[in-house]
Amino acid sequence: MQTSFVSSKRFFDQKHFPHGFARSGDFTRSEANLLEAHGQSLQALASGLLSPATAEEHQFLETCQGTRQPASALEKVWAKYQRILDNRKRVLTLCDDWASLRNAKARYDEPDDSSED
Repeated sequence: MQTSFVSSKRFFDQKHFPHGFARSGDFTRSEANLLEAHGQSLQALASGLLSPATAEEHQFLETCQGTRQPASALEKVWAKYQRILDNRKRVLTLCDDWASLRNAKARYDEPDDSSED
């Protein structure tokens, strides 16, 4: 018998969840544990780097493709993870370049050379 969703490494998403899944406030402890334990294989399956070997993995791919609703706990937590990534709000600033922002502030703070009588 072959086991499904086997991963040798724990899954961490430092870009979107720098403090971990459990501390993000988006996942319960059990969901965070599932993501950390099986996320590497889930990500590899979803991206096509790994081909499905079991029926559960085939069902997971169908869920990722949107042809069936998530049924298992792993499918639900992966769908939740993807939904959170898709809905992340971007912080917009007036200036994309922090260096030019600092320079603009320095120019603004400089004393005015023109003297008024």
